Amino acid sequence: MRLKLTLVFLTAVFALGFPALIPTAKGAASTVSMTQACFAGAIEGRFRWSGNDVQAKQQWLDLSTSEKFDVGTVESEGPFLGLINSYTWLDLAPNTIYYFRVTQELKNGGWEASGTFTGTTTPCPPSTGIRLTFESSVKARETVKALADALGPTAPAPGVVVGFSTKAVRDPAELTPSGGTVTGCSTGMLYAVIHVPASPVGPFSAPSGRAEWSIDTQKPFWAAFSSSVVTFSGLAPASSGSVVRVSAFTFDLTFKPAPGVYEVRYGTGANAIEGKVTLAC
Repeated sequence: MRLKLTLVFLTAVFALGFPALIPTAKGAASTVSMTQACFAGAIEGRFRWSGNDVQAKQQWLDLSTSEKFDVGTVESEGPFLGLINSYTWLDLAPNTIYYFRVTQELKNGGWEASGTFTGTTTPCPPSTGIRLTFESSVKARETVKALADALGPTAPAPGVVVGFSTKAVRDPAELTPSGGTVTGCSTGMLYAVIHVPASPVGPFSAPSGRAEWSIDTQKPFWAAFSSSVVTFSGLAPASSGSVVRVSAFTFDLTFKPAPGVYEVRYGTGANAIEGKVTLAC
């Protein structure tokens, strides 16, 4: 699974560091190290590596809770240019042993992997900080495509809110259904995933793909700036089983968590698609 990219807004920070164990490298980077910091109950891992081929076509940072990088335990971030030698990874779990490595694709098309390095994250008490969670446009489109593939082209007209999440997910089963409760105010974002039925020229119309949000029946302050902060796929009048993901900021002007009932409305008139979820902190 390719993990999301993130940006951070925070109110309380304390830095923690530890050395990574350094085995004999097998290729790619010769050393990979990680230091850490605690933000709003989650660990931020700051990775650095050296000894990699600066002319490599691409590099990936692999992270796992399994020393053998067993299937289902690996998350990866990239691709990075060969000149890149650092990456900050948010939302690592506290009190967890992680194994990490760097893999690179050479100019001849071959692949090399570094040795396996490890480190243990420390406890991270909750705080009032907020982390704004985004994906790059490339990864966001990959996420939406994975959701579209999983849902298929069939949806009830004019469409349906599949569910909500405070993180980017690619499996519809991980979404909280409309009418449910989702936790995670500290992530700073709330995603609504909307599925539009397949139709070359459907009755559904959403000019510019904008969505309207309300919190406890009131329009939030950011509605005046943009009613849809993030949308990918299905931006024009919908066709062929589009999946649209729209997001809302989950904080107020003072950058505090904002629990409540979030309602989303996508489209206009009789063809509008609506759903709601309770955000709990």
